[in-house]
Amino acid sequence: MYHVMILSKELSLFDPVRDELEKCPDYHITVFTDEMELLRQYVVIEVDLVVVDIDMVLERVKNLISVLRLLQKKVKIVLILSKENLKFCSTAFSSGVSTYLLKPVVPENILDIIRSRLHPTSS
Repeated sequence: MYHVMILSKELSLFDPVRDELEKCPDYHITVFTDEMELLRQYVVIEVDLVVVDIDMVLERVKNLISVLRLLQKKVKIVLILSKENLKFCSTAFSSGVSTYLLKPVVPENILDIIRSRLHPTSS
């Protein structure tokens, strides 16, 4: 089973993503609006992919990624961000971020990136 954790305040954007992926029993998607709650769950299960809306965490993104990476070295991390916060992305890449999406995004963009990160050879 693939465990995907998402950190974002835009819950309505991720409802269709969760609904679509959970049609397949291979996926378990959890959406968090609070980074501390995400971390509490992150330490108790092995996670395959974390999607972070860095507009929520801004300057804390490097610290958050460092903690995620320290706890689970193999986790893949995807960032979602607005153009004005692109400057935070370069720092994140040096910390091991897989890729990023620029806002505005639609559920199909998120589904594609999740599938491509978890199944890189199936594309």
